[in-house]
Amino acid sequence: MGATLSTCLCLTIDDYVVVLGVGGLGHLAVQLASHLYRPLVIAVDVRDEALRLSREVGADFTVNASRQNFANEVRRITGGAGADAVIDFVTTSETSFSAFNAIRRGGRLVLVGLSGDYSKFILPLVAMRGVTIAGSYVGSLEDLMELKELLGRGVLRTVTATMALKKVNEAISMIREKKAVGRIILKP
Repeated sequence: MGATLSTCLCLTIDDYVVVLGVGGLGHLAVQLASHLYRPLVIAVDVRDEALRLSREVGADFTVNASRQNFANEVRRITGGAGADAVIDFVTTSETSFSAFNAIRRGGRLVLVGLSGDYSKFILPLVAMRGVTIAGSYVGSLEDLMELKELLGRGVLRTVTATMALKKVNEAISMIREKKAVGRIILKP
C-alpha cells in the first residue's frame, strides 16, 4: 500500500484524507496516512468499535455512516471544501458515489478491492470537477517489504483475531456481517 497508494494520493501535511471502511486494511491505512504523510485523517465506518480503533491508531475525526451522511459530514469538517483524497475500502456503488461527493475539486479517489458493483458517477462531473479516480487491487512486493519494515519499527500496529481453521465459515460470516474488527488469522 505504501508506494502504490502514496503515488495515487499525493498527500501532504494538512490535507484531509478520508479512510472509508476501517477494517482489516482500513485500520492500516489510517496508520500509514497519519504516520507517513501527516494529513488530517477522517475515518468513516458503520461500526462504533471500528471507529474507536481508528481513533486509537491515529484518526483525527470519525464519522459513523450509519447515523450520518458521511459526504455532508466530511464537507462540514473541511469547512465546505471537501477532502483532498478518499480511500474507499468498501467500494460499493453507494460508498464510491458518496466518496466522490465528499471530494474537493481536483481531489483524488482510490477504490480498493473488487466489490463487483457498478459506479453511479455522473461522468461529466468527473471532468468538470477535475477528480482523479484510481484503482488498487493488490500491492507490489516492494510495498510488502516496506510494510514489513514499518511493522518491524513499530510504526504500524495490526489488530488481529485468531480462529481455528475449522471455523473458516464462521470467520467469513463475521466479515460479511461486519462483525470483524481488524484481520482474522486462521490457524490449523
